[in-house]
Amino acid sequence: MIKAERQDKVRQLLEEQGTVSVKEISDALGVSDMTIRRDLEELASLGEIERVHGGARSAQGRPHAMLRHEYSHSEKRTKHAEEKLQIARRSVE
Repeated sequence: MIKAERQDKVRQLLEEQGTVSVKEISDALGVSDMTIRRDLEELASLGEIERVHGGARSAQGRPHAMLRHEYSHSEKRTKHAEEKLQIARRSVE
């Protein structure tokens, strides 16, 4: 399966399910986890999907009653930065 086909299938899975794990995509498409991770990173950099820990979710943010908002890695890094710095300073003392 070529890259464009894989990425189309990934988009389709996300459209149908909203959130999908790397393992689920890998199993469905019969390719390695690493191949899927690279595809997800590329699709996320294009803004087509949102990358979350262990998988991805639709960029449209389809609401799911049982899903809470999961922050991206960059959001986690900057969220509550001042508080994290204070904790680190106290730990050093």
